[in-house]
Amino acid sequence: MYAKLFKGAPLGNDNAKGPHKPREGSGLHSAIDQHIERLQAEANDWAGRKYKPNANVVHHQGDGPGKEFQRIDSINRNRRDANVSQRQAQIAALQSVKGMSSAEVGAKFNKAKSIAEFEQKNNGRDYDQVLDAQLGKEFTGTKDSTHGPNSVGGTLKPLLQAAYPTPKQPAAGTPASADEGWLKTLFGG
Repeated sequence: MYAKLFKGAPLGNDNAKGPHKPREGSGLHSAIDQHIERLQAEANDWAGRKYKPNANVVHHQGDGPGKEFQRIDSINRNRRDANVSQRQAQIAALQSVKGMSSAEVGAKFNKAKSIAEFEQKNNGRDYDQVLDAQLGKEFTGTKDSTHGPNSVGGTLKPLLQAAYPTPKQPAAGTPASADEGWLKTLFGG
């Protein structure tokens, strides 16, 4: 699906001096605009939902006071408000990406990928979950570490992966590059 959206010039592969902002209508911008429209429609749908008054009560079991309960209409309002605020956070993050230079977006994306690779390699954490959480942190500036397809990072990840493809890694057992030859010479590799 995303391959269709990115037919414009590749982001970050230009020879212009200074920070480059992709032209309006480029692949990344049009994909972001489509996501913003979809998210705004979802937010409007959630915000427009009206619930009938419902005084029924849900009792919560827990280790707190014995009379913990919540009204059903309150539960519905909280769910609606959470969904609207989640969509608004995703929209704000997407709009901030549109205002950044391609170099800045690429740097933040690469930083998030590096952290995800480190966490996967050293701590055994799931790469995609860490990448979602890190993208959310990088592009919203919060310490929120949510992950998944409906998180800010989950929204940004497929767009950025299509705009900034990862170069193929050399297969295991291939000889080291000439730049690394001095290490082998020095340490007798």
